[in-house]
Amino acid sequence: MAEKTKYHNYEAVLSEVMDIQKKYPYIVKIEKIGQSHQKRDLLALKISGDPHKDKNPKVLFTSLIHGLEVIGLEVLLELVRRLTRGYGKDEHITFLVRKRESWFIPIINPDGFAQKKRKNAKGVDLNRNFSVGFSSSGILNKWNKWFFYPGPYPLSEPETKAVKKFIQRHDFALSLSLHSFTGLINYPYGHTKKNTKDHRLFLTIGKEMQKRLCGDYKLRKLSWFYRLGGSLEDELYERHNTLSFLLETSKGELSLIKPSTWFDPFEWFNPKKIKECAQNNIEAALYLLEIAGRADIRDR
Repeated sequence: MAEKTKYHNYEAVLSEVMDIQKKYPYIVKIEKIGQSHQKRDLLALKISGDPHKDKNPKVLFTSLIHGLEVIGLEVLLELVRRLTRGYGKDEHITFLVRKRESWFIPIINPDGFAQKKRKNAKGVDLNRNFSVGFSSSGILNKWNKWFFYPGPYPLSEPETKAVKKFIQRHDFALSLSLHSFTGLINYPYGHTKKNTKDHRLFLTIGKEMQKRLCGDYKLRKLSWFYRLGGSLEDELYERHNTLSFLLETSKGELSLIKPSTWFDPFEWFNPKKIKECAQNNIEAALYLLEIAGRADIRDR
């Protein structure tokens, strides 16, 4: 029987994460980190079985900075379920919960998510609104209808301001942003073609992630096709020394030979087999938690 397609909406996400906190209060903490333009809450969820120690390596997972890319959220939620349900039952998961501090921001762009739109309520692409490499030059970047409109100035939006303040309070060793739909593992830089000082380390980690993903995922620098200024990944890396990755979790359902797929952008980004896609990406995310304590990552 074909898997039934049913994606979470905003209210369902809030309900599930609150239920998870109630069920696993000894390892799960939720905090409000800000609000969107339309006053929807931005929540961060922490999973840690060692709450009294602050020296455990920290890893950040985010999704829905683009409101249409809901499969990224489904992957993030599946990871949360794997960590909470496996704690105390699975030896490997129990180790990761006890010896790592995992943080999750499920919905960076709640207004776009609620309206099934890529950008936020003000028409800003939030993954172009951070400070590193931000650019408002050129006619298109000044036009708020532009697909990649970066906003009037860096961190102009309440959503990016909230995420920035949250990041400043933590020292994340690694991060993974969950997107769709091109089947890629991306790493900094996006705003320039030059390599980072950690280019070899990014490649090594990325290749190990490839081995743990089901399907043909390509490993590329964020700027491989075009320059991407103001991204969360470049912000995390350049301003906060975090090894940041962007995972395009799915190739979606867009097909040039199927005209029926041309007119529904939601289907471009989100596959029908939700559970299968979510599970296909979990091992790569767990790998980042595994390596977060390595000296070459911790002591960079």
